Formats: sequence, C-alpha cells, structure tokens
Amino acid sequence: MLITACDWLVGEGECKASDGEYEGQIEVKWGDLSYEGNDPELLYYQIERSKDYPDIFLYLANTSGTSYMDTAVIPGIRYYYRVRAFYDDSSSSDYTTTDSGFAMNAEILPIGSYAEQYYSIGTAGPAENQWKWYKIIAQEDWSYTVYTYTNGSAEDTYLYLYDEEDIVYALAENDEDPIAGTTFSRIDYTFTGSGVYYIKVSAFDTSSSFRITMWHHP
Repeated sequence: MLITACDWLVGEGECKASDGEYEGQIEVKWGDLSYEGNDPELLYYQIERSKDYPDIFLYLANTSGTSYMDTAVIPGIRYYYRVRAFYDDSSSSDYTTTDSGFAMNAEILPIGSYAEQYYSIGTAGPAENQWKWYKIIAQEDWSYTVYTYTNGSAEDTYLYLYDEEDIVYALAENDEDPIAGTTFSRIDYTFTGSGVYYIKVSAFDTSSSFRITMWHHP
C-alpha cells in the first residue's frame, strides 16, 4: 500500500503547481509515494513538464524530495506538470494527476510618473488570473504612495503590498469619487528596510483597465 503525506493540500496521487506566487519560478509539490516498510525502496521522483498539454510531456528533473522549484520558465506562460516514482526493484508508480502553474511577471513600477497610460487586467497573463504584478525597489525609511484609479465602480481595483516572503503589508480597497465618476485605491507605506517589494492590482473583471502611479517622500 502506498503512503501519501498530505503537504500543501496535496492528496494521494496528486500534483500541485503554484499560480503566480513566485517571480520567475514555479513550485511543484506532490504526495509521498514511498511504500510502507520501504519495500521496494524509493530511489527518486521524475518530474515531467509540458507547454503543449495534453500532447507532449518532456523530462524536467529527478529529485528525492516531494517538491521542486522550476526556474527554467517564462513568466506568464502556463506549464503543466506530472510526477512518478522509481523504485529499487526497477518498477515505477503511476503518474500523479496533472496540474498547471505559472510564474509571476512583475514589471518595475517607475517613481513619479505613470507606468503606462492604461493597463488591462486581462492581458496580465493567463486569462483566468484577474491581477497584475509590479515590483518596487524601496529605500529604508522612505514613504511611498501607490495609487490606481479606474473609470467606474464596475472596474473595481484592489491593491496589495507584499514582500519577497509573500507577507501582506497593506491592502487598499477601492473608494468612489462620485463627482469624477471614478474609483481609486491608494496605499501609503513607510518601509523599515531597503529591498524589493511587490504590488498586486486585483480586479473582479478581466476586462478592467486602470491607471497606476507611484511617488515617494524621502
């Protein structure tokens, strides 16, 4: 009987891949496929990847653990993964389920000017992902303001501020301007350390467009 350790909500025979949680890489996890009593003994896991699912899977890597960080990816492109185990009696397990993931594509957000005239959430990556990422190169003890506005409440953007450890520092929900007929979201934050931080702009509709700007106060 196979024993599967549930890790990151990975069940028996399952494989899971991250959806935009990491910049430039995708984390793949799967359940433990060791036999009870370690007989036969597990030698390694083989990971296969596809960009043309379900037609073509190619060898990606062998590993002894139950997770793998795929760094050979193009941000915003969706990749498909499956895993199987190999044992010391020359046998192998069935393939796990197939799951897909993609790497974050974060543009550097300029200071003091509009990053672009308008952005569309729907062109940020895979169509089902209703967000867009930006990177901030922050200076210690500087205060930063990030501001978005849209053409109305139906566009409805939210702002999230993250660090590289995926910790949320701040959240800004939209407020309406009844005179201008627009909605806006704004984060004001003073960083206690220099480094790289991320802004995620989220929307309920992939057709949403917005304008974003950032400035700082040393």
